[in-house]
Amino acid sequence: MRALRSFSIPQRADVAFVVCVSAAVACGLIAVLAPETEYDALWYHLYLPVRWLAAGRPVDLIEDYISLYPLAWEMLYGGAMALGGPVAAKVLHFVCLPLVAVTTSLLTMQLFPRANPWIATALVVTAPTILWESTTAYIDLALAWYLALAVYALVRYDTSQDRRWIVVGAVVMGTALGIKHLGLVALAITAIILAFRETRIATSRDAARTVVVFTAIALAIASPWYVRAYAASGNPVFPEMYSVFGATPETRWSPDAERSLRRFKNHFGRSRTMAHLATLPWDVTIHGASYGGTFGPLFLILVPAAASWRRRPRTSAGLVVLAGSAAYIAVWASPISSFQMRFLVPVVPMLAAVAAHGAMRIRDAADATVRHGGAAATTFIVVLLVMNLPPAIEWHERDRVKWAGWLTHVVRGLPVGVVVGVEKEDDYLARVVPSYRAWRFIDRVLPPSSLVLSFSGGDNLYSGRSRIPGDALVAHEATWGVEAGEERVAVRALTQLGITHVLFDKRQFESGSLRTIAVGTAQMQRCCLALVYEDDRFALYEVRPGPS
Repeated sequence: MRALRSFSIPQRADVAFVVCVSAAVACGLIAVLAPETEYDALWYHLYLPVRWLAAGRPVDLIEDYISLYPLAWEMLYGGAMALGGPVAAKVLHFVCLPLVAVTTSLLTMQLFPRANPWIATALVVTAPTILWESTTAYIDLALAWYLALAVYALVRYDTSQDRRWIVVGAVVMGTALGIKHLGLVALAITAIILAFRETRIATSRDAARTVVVFTAIALAIASPWYVRAYAASGNPVFPEMYSVFGATPETRWSPDAERSLRRFKNHFGRSRTMAHLATLPWDVTIHGASYGGTFGPLFLILVPAAASWRRRPRTSAGLVVLAGSAAYIAVWASPISSFQMRFLVPVVPMLAAVAAHGAMRIRDAADATVRHGGAAATTFIVVLLVMNLPPAIEWHERDRVKWAGWLTHVVRGLPVGVVVGVEKEDDYLARVVPSYRAWRFIDRVLPPSSLVLSFSGGDNLYSGRSRIPGDALVAHEATWGVEAGEERVAVRALTQLGITHVLFDKRQFESGSLRTIAVGTAQMQRCCLALVYEDDRFALYEVRPGPS
């Protein structure tokens, strides 16, 4: 409560930052009130809670590896949807945006008393990928909030030696572990740093005891999710670390599936050569399209400016927080991870606090060099914050050529029409979600007992019939495991699986990928598949086994 009472009230010089924050929140609020359209949200963040509510318990979908993820936040989504539908779940995640902003401000005041916390707040709220996260039912922003709270609690412990903050930090960290596997990385880094800091003021035994208590509390809180994954697959962090733990049964995962997932992860960013790693901060800022998002250019400018501050008792904790953030980024940049920008979301609050200190140093240096130099530096920062807002997103697309180099995971045009009722929800979804019309037809026409082999994805929430993904391992003998010319084998596999219909994405025919497997050949369509629906993107066939 004392920290909240000391929350920084904006001064006249902060008006521009408050305006930037307000504009970003307003844009986010418009987007969050529109129907959900983002891939992972429709695939499992919202779809799995629907399945759980229908079953009365968390279900294990062996055909979808994501069903064994830690899904604590999705449990909250289920409650929100029971009360107000998918938009209520989106609003729940949107609330994390102001919560992250407040926590970042408090952390900044604790670490860097002279820094302007409103700059840190504006950096977080206007960062394009952070703002996008707040408008959809993903989980990265919730994870960022819990980790920022854990860091704040440990900083308070570091300055006060009140051990109650250790318990608070451990509880919050444990909640983060139940949201996403990335929390384990943060836990490991935090435990190492805590051990290092404790050895300054306590014996090695006491320091070890503190770290063990912190880690044990955090792991105990999150353990049900990891025990559940281990009981179902033999791998507590499935599908991660497959080479160590493996996975059972064989129809759940395989070396081929692992390689396929690794190929997807590796298509982000550039290869991990020494030259590319040396230029990584520049690349993720200037070439954000390759990394699936952007935080804007200010972090690249302000964080290095903060790295040379004098070590004082109140700012030494800031050095430690920066070191911890750097360690997390190093793991993100390592071969065990994926160069997806949203995986960096959890460290943005900490980097924003450091960047606010860098802004203060730049302002002071400018004032000492040029008359009104500090005001000019502040104006420059405000301009770049404004350029982070949705109307200016195209300025971040340096690599875009027509439809190539398209920047993802950012807010573009605001869906004002559907929010205010000018555009009908069905029309909006049919325009934005490519397979929406096909699944509306399936739900309206096909009997409830139907089972669809689907070559579409990111649409599960809007499908009411049972489905098996075309790339699921359980369907391998009917899809990618059966080459063209073995149509009879594919038909038998479809029949054994109980599949009644197949939904094709016609772009895969155009690219030729489906033509190489039996289920996608013209001969298969002539003998055993009957067209029942088609639009400009998707075609639905009924499985009709022909002569043996």
